[in-house]
Amino acid sequence: MLPGMTTKKFRTCALGIVFQLHSIFLFAQTPYIPFRHLSNDDGLSQNHVTSILQDRQGFMWFATAEGLNRFDGYEFTVYSHVDDDSTSIPHDNINELFLDSDGEIWLGSVNGLAKYNRDRNTFTSFVPDPKNKNAVSWSRVNRVIEDRHGNFWITFLTGMVDYFDRKKNTFKHFPIASDVSGKGIYGEATALLLDKRENLWIGTFQGITVLNARHEVVRKFVHDPKNPFSITSNTVHDIIQDRDGNIWVSTDSGINSYDARTDQFTRFAHDEGNENSLSRNVVRRMLEDKEGRIWLATVGWISSIARQIAFTILWQANPLRSASAIIQSTASTATGSTTCG
Repeated sequence: MLPGMTTKKFRTCALGIVFQLHSIFLFAQTPYIPFRHLSNDDGLSQNHVTSILQDRQGFMWFATAEGLNRFDGYEFTVYSHVDDDSTSIPHDNINELFLDSDGEIWLGSVNGLAKYNRDRNTFTSFVPDPKNKNAVSWSRVNRVIEDRHGNFWITFLTGMVDYFDRKKNTFKHFPIASDVSGKGIYGEATALLLDKRENLWIGTFQGITVLNARHEVVRKFVHDPKNPFSITSNTVHDIIQDRDGNIWVSTDSGINSYDARTDQFTRFAHDEGNENSLSRNVVRRMLEDKEGRIWLATVGWISSIARQIAFTILWQANPLRSASAIIQSTASTATGSTTCG
């Protein structure tokens, strides 16, 4: 076994990761969803899971603040940072897991980016270097997304954005604007979407910045209290594009659907008097399934949107539980089941 690796066998089911949603039975009054759970009692390095993916070999990978975990259905293998080993993960605190178009696993940590070398069971890290202007610009990686050329857009918790040219092995840095009227990207980047026209949508805590395929800032969207067709809030958590080309934006004040033909947002928010409205206004993540249904992860709830824009509440957390009940990541498995963490 290599340095920085530990293996623990799965023993019992307890509170922690929800690693498979087998089926959904919706009853008139009480929805039922059978969940199985894994925790650090079963070998997981930490119960606070920040990102999840399934690789092409079928392994489930879980990122935490205390290492990277691989689960084969029976036991966990934990990858940890080792100070004297450059082939270990760059830091134990991991924010993002990403599977590229070649099936390679990448992770974003609080100390840069890393690629998993499956054949050697090691990692190649990309960390900031003040002496190299082409190195990654910052350490705390937030999100990673791949374009059609196989290159990466990377956001950082500081608001910085990099474009990683994988053939040249160089990182291009994009400036941060001092205010929303500036030419650069304004605000701490929280969400990324590359739409069907290769426009990059960058969600922040100060609205949305859009870059075109030439990497030029072409639009900025911010909340306007005088305009009912603007986004409901500048605090953006996630951005997706559905099969019809509509852009969906989740915020801390509901979700928004953008129609490029009218250049307007349609707002959806919680309504106490309407059981088919949004369950909660703070929506962390969104996912479109194979049937075109939009799944929403909120504080303590999971909801879905049918095409007729009716919201179905599928799961409610114990109201006494803390904000750790937020679903932060979703991953579809080869069998069609859904993993949440």
